[in-house]
Amino acid sequence: MDSLNPEMPIVETYRGVGIHAFQSQERIDSAVKPAIDQVFTMDEPETLWQYVLSAMNPPEARIWAGAKLTATIEQRAHKRLPLLSVTVAHVRAAIAGLSSHWADPSAYCSLFDRFAHREAAPRPAEYGRALEEYFRKIEHDRLLACGWRPDGNGKLRAPGDTATAVSAG
Repeated sequence: MDSLNPEMPIVETYRGVGIHAFQSQERIDSAVKPAIDQVFTMDEPETLWQYVLSAMNPPEARIWAGAKLTATIEQRAHKRLPLLSVTVAHVRAAIAGLSSHWADPSAYCSLFDRFAHREAAPRPAEYGRALEEYFRKIEHDRLLACGWRPDGNGKLRAPGDTATAVSAG
């Protein structure tokens, strides 16, 4: 795990695709797994690209579609076939944040695509709070590892700093 960009915990793996925490088993079974199955049937780059872009699709399936599309783009380049209009950089940008601390606590999408794609399925509040707490704890532990210390008032102080404090979470 990259300490500057912590990843979403994986609760299980389905067909080689990691299933994110902070959602119900019912959602996993009724929405996420069928979406992953659907991506397995996709081969056309434009179909994969449209799937990646849609916040209506579960993040895990979007990431899987992005991986398939990236492989297709790279394979075409390696074989010197005509390039697609979408690049690997486009794909990475479209899936950025889906499995990191940039995951939206109020919907199953990234904070990067939340306002552009309001069709994302809402994340129930209890899972959103758990998601926020998980990443807050990681950030707190990272600051402690970097030398920040509690000030006794629920805040953390930078090493050597006596004036500035940040919330300890």
